[in-house]
Amino acid sequence: MTEEFLWEVVFKDGATLKQFNPDGSENSFKKIQERYNEVTCFKLISNSENFEVNLLNGCFTLNNQKIYFFEPEDKINYRLIFFKRRTTVMNSTNIFTEYWLGWQTTINGKNEKRIMRISNKRVYFTEGG
Repeated sequence: MTEEFLWEVVFKDGATLKQFNPDGSENSFKKIQERYNEVTCFKLISNSENFEVNLLNGCFTLNNQKIYFFEPEDKINYRLIFFKRRTTVMNSTNIFTEYWLGWQTTINGKNEKRIMRISNKRVYFTEGG
């Protein structure tokens, strides 16, 4: 199944890791998990759209439009949230993928999450603890 979006990650040392290498081989998501505490930015890229979450300042970017939930200068430890959900429509061969991208943090002892759900060319934000 062809992916609508491909991921790209940026680490603290400036290194980047793309889902696919120039030779066409695929990088496992495990490579990100091995350097999880070093991730500074996670991107989902398609031919027409770009979405990203910056884990240094909590900023979401949707096609070059920035969205902040907290003041950018706040020193907050943001942790990456990323997963995909595939759904099959009953009595059909239609399968669609939702991409969930965001962060989780703890502020004053309270768990906080902000997640961008990308589904069928629409973007939704969820929040919660």
